[in-house]
Amino acid sequence: MKRFLYIILAVLTVFSAAVPVTAFALDFDPHYLYVECENAPEGTVYADVLVKFKDNDSGYRDFTSPPERLEKKYTDSTGNTRYIFKKLNITENSEIAVLNIDGYSSLTLHSGEVKKFTIYKEDYMCSDEISLECNAEDLYKKYKNFRIAYVDGNGKVLQITNKSHGKNYDLDNPYAVTADGDSTSFRYWGISPFELAIPVCILVLVAGVPAFIVIKNTFSYFINKE
Repeated sequence: MKRFLYIILAVLTVFSAAVPVTAFALDFDPHYLYVECENAPEGTVYADVLVKFKDNDSGYRDFTSPPERLEKKYTDSTGNTRYIFKKLNITENSEIAVLNIDGYSSLTLHSGEVKKFTIYKEDYMCSDEISLECNAEDLYKKYKNFRIAYVDGNGKVLQITNKSHGKNYDLDNPYAVTADGDSTSFRYWGISPFELAIPVCILVLVAGVPAFIVIKNTFSYFINKE
């Protein structure tokens, strides 16, 4: 019995070390969705997120507002950091604005749930930011699959990725649509239900098996006594 309990304790210790503890995880604001990319085609200024709007989508707009790009960052006389942004030369007639490929269109140019899309990097080593009226979790539930369009400074679409499938849980980084060449992923802050289930199952095993053994031995004792 003691050997068995030692084995269970060892297994529980291993799984506790392997599975992250949410109490120590970072907490990210779900009202910000980041766009992160690698291996973009030459000439890319930013990456736009594409979603498949439904015919009755109440959030759809004909055209919202072009993304803003960081032009200059400086420190003023009081020591505060100041930022100067400029909107890209994108209109409702630009290629990215009229794009509809297999039902996928620009989220940032056609969704009323997007407040602002800010482009921070000029060299496209980017972690651009979409400010949402809703939150990233609701956005994922609504659209499920996402694509990325690599776009130049005038709204010309240079390349479109394949659609994402499912979500990748991550405790250390914020919500994001990420792209690498042709591939797309949706990064979802948190821990997966499967990873949460592991320690729960171990705890049930630790508590349940000894209890079962005690009950079984007690029952056997009274049977033998009779």
